[in-house]
Amino acid sequence: MTLLKWDYLVVNLVRSYGMNYRANGVKMAEWKDLPLHDMLARVGQQGYELVAYDGMNYIFKRPAMPRNATQPIAGNAPRPPAQRPEGDTPPPSTPPRSSET
Repeated sequence: MTLLKWDYLVVNLVRSYGMNYRANGVKMAEWKDLPLHDMLARVGQQGYELVAYDGMNYIFKRPAMPRNATQPIAGNAPRPPAQRPEGDTPPPSTPPRSSET
């Protein structure tokens, strides 16, 4: 059984002379004064899901990408689409119904 691995992102919002963000400890100058909902949208576009807020930090996670793939910590760059092995079919959008009556 293969365990699913996760990428985590911790975004800290500092309200001092405007809104300043830090993503995993790195100051995000391009996000200065960005409204909170825009920051959440940018992070969500990269495949992250908000999993916790502790009063200071927004904590996100997403399934880990292969180590050889390039992935920005945060910003505008979208996450590359997941690659399926040849012959692998996607799961159905809804679970099949049981034929038992």
